[in-house]
Amino acid sequence: MTVPINDEAEARATLYLAPDVVAALAQVYGCQPLPLGMEWDGNPIHAYRVRRPGTDRILLAPFNFQPILHNHADDIAKAVVSLAKRTGPKTSARIKLHRPLDADLVKELGLTPSVDGLETLVRLDGGLDAVRGRMRKRHRSKLRPVQRLATEAQIAIRRFDDNETLGRFYPLMVEAYRDKHRMLAQPLSIFQRLLVAGDADRGMHGYAAVDQATGELAGGILLLTDQTQWCYGWGANRALYAEHEIGTLLLSQALSDAIQSGARVFSLGMSAVSQSGLRQYKRGWGGEEHEVHTYHFREPASSVDLHSDFAFAKRVIAMTPLPVLRGLSPVAVRWLV
Repeated sequence: MTVPINDEAEARATLYLAPDVVAALAQVYGCQPLPLGMEWDGNPIHAYRVRRPGTDRILLAPFNFQPILHNHADDIAKAVVSLAKRTGPKTSARIKLHRPLDADLVKELGLTPSVDGLETLVRLDGGLDAVRGRMRKRHRSKLRPVQRLATEAQIAIRRFDDNETLGRFYPLMVEAYRDKHRMLAQPLSIFQRLLVAGDADRGMHGYAAVDQATGELAGGILLLTDQTQWCYGWGANRALYAEHEIGTLLLSQALSDAIQSGARVFSLGMSAVSQSGLRQYKRGWGGEEHEVHTYHFREPASSVDLHSDFAFAKRVIAMTPLPVLRGLSPVAVRWLV
């Protein structure tokens, strides 16, 4: 099955190519945006130069903040390699794409391919009933009981796009990333910048699960959205509410809203190949997995598995106080980009 993302459906690119988003990515991650000599929907397409001691690399985008431009992948790959060559004799490049390049082009450009992970996409065509019909039976059958339990426990799901709620959610995310994932959370500043980028149809939005009896935040998720595709980005739940399956409640509401908005695809985000349990959960929503391909120029191919790699760093993170992690994140991401 090929998910219908093509020229007509590539409105998602507008968010990542908008000048305020480009400026935010450059400032937060310490990258230099460089135009590729191409544009989309009136916005120039940029790559980002990362210069650190021992590193001079061109990225299509830091981390996973990049446009999906399926029908322009060949031209973008050529432009990035050309930019790296013009920048310097030792400048490397790393190009992440959502479809594979032709083998002859890979050879022509001197690229080394690797598979970066799997993105799970849920088709939204046919409306809510059709989407639920494509879910795994076991997954579909538990949605109503989970929602009923939440209602009885006075847990409400609310959409948010304000800094006050983001400020309440972010500490929970830092804690969950440390205790559950043994990872650093992205810095608060990137979420604050993305929250005010875009407009009602295109930008970053959040969903919060609120315990109405206490006012406590039980969990939340952040999504990047446009008129074509909604993309799950980050999420965290408070351990105290584990029995209520907060993540399922939040995703269920977001999925329903995405369908009502007219979006055609809901991305459940990237997973490492080794994350079999997480991948199975995502497929339960009716999602289908698609490889994300990375092409390396003037550097060896490397596949990083954030789930199983960096064992020592994860042990250190698990023992680090939360205020230290919050202060460390804005500095560390510039070296991890």
